[in-house]
Amino acid sequence: MSWTLVEPLVTAVETYLLTNDAAKVAALNGTLGAPTLSELATAYLGEVDLEMVPTHPAGYVLAADADLRLASLRVGGGELRGTYRLTIGVVDTDQDTTALRLKMMRWARALLEMLVEADDANALGGYTLASGGSVTVTYAPNLQRGSRMFGGVHLGISFFRQEVRP
Repeated sequence: MSWTLVEPLVTAVETYLLTNDAAKVAALNGTLGAPTLSELATAYLGEVDLEMVPTHPAGYVLAADADLRLASLRVGGGELRGTYRLTIGVVDTDQDTTALRLKMMRWARALLEMLVEADDANALGGYTLASGGSVTVTYAPNLQRGSRMFGGVHLGISFFRQEVRP
């Protein structure tokens, strides 16, 4: 018996964000104006040192934790109900700290809207946004490294999946 657990979810979220961020960025830029967002240059499935990221904005998807419930477990099979919490975020740069902070607020909106749209489109490989779950938005303080000013935002959000193994 093998369970899929969280790995396919992380990959599905990364794929969805990279595939759909251009349209979301264009829509937000058309609605909100300056400072404008750029589409994601890349996405990482894990933590990366800011100095090692060659282009921005960069997205990331991390598996934060899981709450797994085994039901009707039997030899060779059973049912697993899992709630998986991901941390999904963006790091970007700008010379103006006010513009950078606005970009981070817009990225939070863009990420949340894309995740809801992915859920509505059943594009997460059998995972769904956890009903009644909270979404935590965390803004990182602006950080200057040399001539570059970095800003970041991430969402903590839960997804649900039920797996049955005969």
